[in-house]
Amino acid sequence: MSPRCSNTGGSVRAVAHLQGRSRPMDHIVTVQDAVTAFADWLEPTAAELDAVEAEMPALLADVDLLDAQILVLDRTPSELDAARLRRARRRVLRERAALANAAFERQAGGAA
Repeated sequence: MSPRCSNTGGSVRAVAHLQGRSRPMDHIVTVQDAVTAFADWLEPTAAELDAVEAEMPALLADVDLLDAQILVLDRTPSELDAARLRRARRRVLRERAALANAAFERQAGGAA
């Protein structure tokens, strides 16, 4: 009968080449660095950095909204908290609209 897992009760199979080692976790290594160390795509391109920079106001508005929501998670919002939430929501909508309009203008400008 094979050994059983103490948590799940499932059958456990030992790996033959690892039996007898004093440190069974030695075989776990990461090869990701060796595989991707010289990849050209490791760094963001200029276009990707420009896209992130263009979206940054919307991202910061989302962060401000999350901060305002976190403040009122464990309490009843005061009038000041409610105003802060409304202001943060309006900023998120304004920044997302500006981002969508800029994308539309770029697309419309490229088609002309």
